[in-house]
Amino acid sequence: MKSRSGFPVAAALLAALLCTRAFAAPCPDSEWSLITIGGWRTTAAAVFDTSSAMTSWMGGERATINIPGGWLGVYRCCGLGITATRLVDAFDVTGVPPGTIVVAVADLVIDGWILGAGCGGSGCWGDLRGTIAHGPTTYQQLLTMPVPGVDSVHVSGTVTLPVTITAGTPERIDFMLEAYRAAGGSNGAHGIGTIRFRSLPPGVRVISCKGYDSATTPVRATSWGALKVVYR
Repeated sequence: MKSRSGFPVAAALLAALLCTRAFAAPCPDSEWSLITIGGWRTTAAAVFDTSSAMTSWMGGERATINIPGGWLGVYRCCGLGITATRLVDAFDVTGVPPGTIVVAVADLVIDGWILGAGCGGSGCWGDLRGTIAHGPTTYQQLLTMPVPGVDSVHVSGTVTLPVTITAGTPERIDFMLEAYRAAGGSNGAHGIGTIRFRSLPPGVRVISCKGYDSATTPVRATSWGALKVVYR
Protein backbone atom coordinates (compact mmCIF):
# COMPACT_ATOMS: atom_id res chain seq x y z
CA MET A 1 0.00 0.00 0.00
CA LYS A 2 1.24 3.48 -0.85
CA SER A 3 0.30 6.95 0.27
CA ARG A 4 -0.80 9.64 -2.19
CA SER A 5 2.75 10.99 -2.24
CA GLY A 6 3.99 7.67 -3.57
CA PHE A 7 6.01 6.68 -0.47
CA PRO A 8 5.09 3.39 1.20
CA VAL A 9 2.95 3.82 4.31
CA ALA A 10 5.11 1.19 6.03
CA ALA A 11 8.18 3.41 5.56
CA ALA A 12 6.37 6.37 7.11
CA LEU A 13 5.33 4.24 10.08
CA LEU A 14 8.91 3.01 10.48
CA ALA A 15 10.22 6.58 10.48
CA ALA A 16 7.71 7.53 13.18
CA LEU A 17 8.76 4.49 15.24
CA LEU A 18 12.44 5.42 14.94
CA CYS A 19 11.63 8.95 16.05
CA THR A 20 9.84 7.57 19.12
CA ARG A 21 12.80 5.34 19.95
CA ALA A 22 15.15 8.31 19.78
CA PHE A 23 13.65 9.56 23.04
CA ALA A 24 13.59 6.17 24.79
CA ALA A 25 16.27 7.26 27.31
CA PRO A 26 15.28 9.53 30.22
CA CYS A 27 15.05 13.19 29.27
CA PRO A 28 17.80 15.43 30.71
CA ASP A 29 16.93 17.42 33.82
CA SER A 30 16.45 21.18 33.77
CA GLU A 31 17.76 23.39 36.58
CA TRP A 32 16.72 26.45 38.56
CA SER A 33 18.30 28.56 41.25
CA LEU A 34 16.81 31.03 43.73
CA ILE A 35 18.83 33.06 46.18
CA THR A 36 16.42 31.99 48.92
CA ILE A 37 17.42 28.34 48.52
CA GLY A 38 21.04 28.76 47.41
CA GLY A 39 22.65 26.68 44.65
CA TRP A 40 21.08 24.81 41.74
CA ARG A 41 18.13 22.44 41.99
CA THR A 42 16.99 20.04 39.27
CA THR A 43 13.60 19.18 37.82
CA ALA A 44 12.55 16.46 35.39
CA ALA A 45 9.24 18.20 34.69
CA ALA A 46 8.37 19.60 31.28
CA VAL A 47 6.37 22.38 32.96
CA PHE A 48 7.72 23.83 36.20
CA ASP A 49 7.12 26.93 38.30
CA THR A 50 8.63 27.83 41.67
CA SER A 51 5.47 29.96 42.22
CA SER A 52 5.25 33.56 43.33
CA ALA A 53 4.97 32.46 46.97
CA MET A 54 8.76 32.03 47.07
CA THR A 55 9.91 35.55 47.87
CA SER A 56 13.11 37.09 49.11
CA TRP A 57 13.36 39.64 51.89
CA MET A 58 13.50 42.62 49.48
CA GLY A 59 10.88 41.55 46.97
CA GLY A 60 10.27 38.37 45.04
CA GLU A 61 11.90 35.79 42.81
CA ARG A 62 10.57 33.16 40.52
CA ALA A 63 11.81 30.64 37.96
CA THR A 64 9.55 29.12 35.31
CA ILE A 65 9.98 26.45 32.62
CA ASN A 66 7.45 25.45 29.96
CA ILE A 67 9.03 23.18 27.34
CA PRO A 68 5.86 22.31 25.33
CA GLY A 69 5.09 26.04 25.27
CA GLY A 70 8.64 26.80 24.17
CA TRP A 71 9.66 29.32 26.85
CA LEU A 72 11.35 29.91 30.19
CA GLY A 73 11.03 32.83 32.57
CA VAL A 74 12.82 34.47 35.46
CA TYR A 75 11.96 37.23 37.94
CA ARG A 76 14.09 38.85 40.61
CA CYS A 77 13.59 42.02 42.59
CA CYS A 78 15.74 42.93 44.29
CA GLY A 79 18.95 42.78 46.34
CA LEU A 80 22.01 40.58 46.21
CA GLY A 81 22.19 37.27 44.39
CA ILE A 82 21.14 35.74 41.08
CA THR A 83 17.85 34.07 40.18
CA ALA A 84 18.24 31.76 37.20
CA THR A 85 16.50 29.03 35.25
CA ARG A 86 18.08 26.64 32.74
CA LEU A 87 15.78 24.78 30.34
CA VAL A 88 17.55 21.61 29.21
CA ASP A 89 16.21 19.04 26.77
CA ALA A 90 17.18 16.61 24.02
CA PHE A 91 16.19 17.98 20.58
CA ASP A 92 15.70 15.95 17.40
CA VAL A 93 14.45 16.64 13.88
CA THR A 94 11.57 14.96 12.09
CA GLY A 95 10.37 15.09 8.49
CA VAL A 96 13.56 13.57 7.06
CA PRO A 97 14.92 9.99 7.05
CA PRO A 98 16.94 8.87 10.10
CA GLY A 99 20.61 9.77 9.73
CA THR A 100 19.94 12.96 7.78
CA ILE A 101 22.09 15.87 8.99
CA VAL A 102 20.14 19.08 9.50
CA VAL A 103 21.80 22.44 10.16
CA ALA A 104 19.54 24.97 11.90
CA VAL A 105 19.75 28.14 13.96
CA ALA A 106 18.56 28.08 17.56
CA ASP A 107 17.30 31.35 19.04
CA LEU A 108 16.42 32.48 22.53
CA VAL A 109 14.22 35.53 21.95
CA ILE A 110 14.19 37.61 25.14
CA ASP A 111 11.56 40.13 26.19
CA GLY A 112 12.04 41.65 29.61
CA TRP A 113 12.06 44.58 31.95
CA ILE A 114 14.76 46.05 34.16
CA LEU A 115 13.12 46.90 37.47
CA GLY A 116 14.06 49.89 39.63
CA ALA A 117 13.46 49.51 43.36
CA GLY A 118 14.41 52.99 44.46
CA CYS A 119 18.13 53.18 43.74
CA GLY A 120 19.23 56.81 43.88
CA GLY A 121 23.00 56.65 43.54
CA SER A 122 25.57 54.82 41.46
CA GLY A 123 25.17 51.19 40.41
CA CYS A 124 21.47 51.56 39.51
CA TRP A 125 21.61 48.82 36.90
CA GLY A 126 19.59 45.65 36.58
CA ASP A 127 20.79 42.76 34.43
CA LEU A 128 18.98 40.11 32.40
CA ARG A 129 21.27 37.60 30.69
CA GLY A 130 20.31 34.94 28.14
CA THR A 131 22.47 31.94 27.19
CA ILE A 132 22.34 29.06 24.69
CA ALA A 133 24.79 26.16 25.05
CA HIS A 134 25.27 23.22 22.68
CA GLY A 135 28.24 20.93 23.17
CA PRO A 136 31.38 23.01 23.74
CA THR A 137 29.80 26.17 22.28
CA THR A 138 28.08 28.81 24.42
CA TYR A 139 26.59 32.12 23.23
CA GLN A 140 25.29 34.83 25.57
CA GLN A 141 23.66 38.23 25.50
CA LEU A 142 23.47 40.65 28.43
CA LEU A 143 20.53 43.07 28.55
CA THR A 144 21.19 45.82 31.08
CA MET A 145 19.89 49.30 31.80
CA PRO A 146 20.24 51.96 34.53
CA VAL A 147 16.93 52.59 36.30
CA PRO A 148 17.14 55.22 39.06
CA GLY A 149 14.19 55.51 41.39
CA VAL A 150 11.14 53.24 41.26
CA ASP A 151 10.53 52.49 37.59
CA SER A 152 10.86 49.82 34.87
CA VAL A 153 12.49 49.89 31.42
CA HIS A 154 11.80 47.42 28.60
CA VAL A 155 14.71 45.46 27.10
CA SER A 156 14.80 42.86 24.34
CA GLY A 157 17.33 40.82 22.41
CA THR A 158 18.03 37.48 20.78
CA VAL A 159 20.74 34.94 21.51
CA THR A 160 21.54 32.96 18.35
CA LEU A 161 23.49 29.70 18.03
CA PRO A 162 23.90 27.45 14.92
CA VAL A 163 23.22 23.78 15.73
CA THR A 164 23.63 20.56 13.78
CA ILE A 165 21.21 17.69 14.52
CA THR A 166 21.31 14.22 12.95
CA ALA A 167 17.78 12.85 12.62
CA GLY A 168 17.27 10.06 15.15
CA THR A 169 20.17 11.23 17.33
CA PRO A 170 18.84 13.84 19.79
CA GLU A 171 21.15 16.69 20.79
CA ARG A 172 21.18 18.28 24.24
CA ILE A 173 20.66 22.05 24.08
CA ASP A 174 20.59 24.34 27.13
CA PHE A 175 18.67 27.63 27.28
CA MET A 176 19.20 29.85 30.33
CA LEU A 177 17.95 33.15 31.76
CA GLU A 178 19.48 34.98 34.73
CA ALA A 179 18.23 38.06 36.59
CA TYR A 180 20.41 40.03 38.98
CA ARG A 181 21.48 43.54 39.99
CA ALA A 182 24.66 45.47 39.38
CA ALA A 183 27.06 45.96 42.27
CA GLY A 184 26.06 48.81 44.54
CA GLY A 185 22.47 49.02 43.32
CA SER A 186 19.14 47.62 44.36
CA ASN A 187 17.49 46.83 41.03
CA GLY A 188 16.22 43.62 39.47
CA ALA A 189 14.93 42.13 36.23
CA HIS A 190 12.05 40.11 34.82
CA GLY A 191 12.07 38.31 31.50
CA ILE A 192 10.65 35.63 29.22
CA GLY A 193 12.83 33.73 26.76
CA THR A 194 11.09 32.13 23.77
CA ILE A 195 12.78 29.21 21.99
CA ARG A 196 12.82 29.27 18.20
CA PHE A 197 14.53 27.23 15.48
CA ARG A 198 15.15 28.86 12.10
CA SER A 199 16.60 27.94 8.69
CA LEU A 200 15.02 24.49 8.70
CA PRO A 201 14.51 22.72 5.34
CA PRO A 202 10.89 22.59 4.10
CA GLY A 203 8.80 20.05 6.02
CA VAL A 204 11.38 19.61 8.80
CA ARG A 205 10.43 20.22 12.43
CA VAL A 206 12.45 20.29 15.64
CA ILE A 207 10.94 18.23 18.45
CA SER A 208 12.18 17.48 21.95
CA CYS A 209 12.07 14.74 24.53
CA LYS A 210 9.74 16.78 26.80
CA GLY A 211 7.32 17.94 24.14
CA TYR A 212 8.72 20.95 22.29
CA ASP A 213 7.60 21.17 18.65
CA SER A 214 8.81 23.95 16.35
CA ALA A 215 5.60 23.60 14.33
CA THR A 216 3.86 25.41 17.19
CA THR A 217 4.81 29.09 17.17
CA PRO A 218 4.98 30.43 20.72
CA VAL A 219 3.47 33.81 21.57
CA ARG A 220 6.08 36.31 22.72
CA ALA A 221 5.39 38.55 25.70
CA THR A 222 6.13 42.12 24.68
CA SER A 223 4.87 44.27 27.53
CA TRP A 224 5.11 44.49 31.29
CA GLY A 225 1.41 43.70 31.46
CA ALA A 226 1.82 40.66 29.23
CA LEU A 227 4.65 39.37 31.40
CA LYS A 228 2.42 39.76 34.46
CA VAL A 229 -0.29 37.72 32.72
CA VAL A 230 2.21 34.96 31.91
CA TYR A 231 3.32 34.80 35.53
CA ARG A 232 -0.13 35.08 37.09
